[in-house]
Amino acid sequence: MSAGEGEYRHVLVAYDRSSHAHEALVYYVKTLFNEASDRISLVTVAKKDSDEEAARMALAQGRATLVELGVGEESIEDDVLATGAVAEAVVEAAEARACDLLVVGARGRGKVARFFLGSVSTYVVYHASAPVLVVKSGVVARLREEHPEWGPKVAESTSILCCLDGSAAADAAFNAALVAARGREVILFTVVEPMREVPGDSGEEGSSEVREVLLSIHQRKLDAAEALLKQYEERARDITDSVKAYVAVGDARDMVTRTVDAAATDIITLGASGKTGENVPLTIGSVATHVLHAVNVSAVLICQPTRQE
Repeated sequence: MSAGEGEYRHVLVAYDRSSHAHEALVYYVKTLFNEASDRISLVTVAKKDSDEEAARMALAQGRATLVELGVGEESIEDDVLATGAVAEAVVEAAEARACDLLVVGARGRGKVARFFLGSVSTYVVYHASAPVLVVKSGVVARLREEHPEWGPKVAESTSILCCLDGSAAADAAFNAALVAARGREVILFTVVEPMREVPGDSGEEGSSEVREVLLSIHQRKLDAAEALLKQYEERARDITDSVKAYVAVGDARDMVTRTVDAAATDIITLGASGKTGENVPLTIGSVATHVLHAVNVSAVLICQPTRQE
């Protein structure tokens, strides 16, 4: 998801005329669009051939929205109209165009096949090789209420939370976070499970030895987590000076929620698959499901491991 000097980033936005798809498009343009590098295509999927006219109307509406938002014609690529199974069609369109970012809203409805947070978005997240930005419903209305003058730079005072667990997917999420930062503070975050309780009575023979072993194991995990974040912090500071790093101890879902609430986080980035090791996997599964459904954040950027050529 990087665009070097003279390179373009191809962004594919799933659009179906619903308010949720509209919000996703507006949010991306207002907060992440880079006029110098981004090239945008819209994709919509008709449920059947007879719904193609509705799909064309959706694409026309999406293009009109881009123009209204000030996106120049040079930044708008050809649209994609597909029929059939929506999830597969969206992923196929993204793969065929070698997209660098796929944007979807949380819900959708109507004759044009829906892009909603459920089976479709889950399929897209797991199968798209490009990072997937899931924009939550209601975010645009909330931001406009908070910022009547809402413009492209309003999100610069917020932060982006990058969840790290040492996996290749989390590394991809880190790279995506740096691209998405656009003036935001970058918070690097990992979680260590609490130390296991010593079984039995603490006064029992041998319990102190067991506790010492458990303390040693827990400290090793903390040290590994600190080392992991230090490595990423050094890499991040090559791009931006606005970086913080936190090691949390506890339930991953609770720790993510607390960090988001405390740091005015606007976007969370995390990997689509993780590893078993010292750090709690901050990846698709219970943690990401909790983030998508329950955490008060505008958008979630989910990344697959970077594929080797």
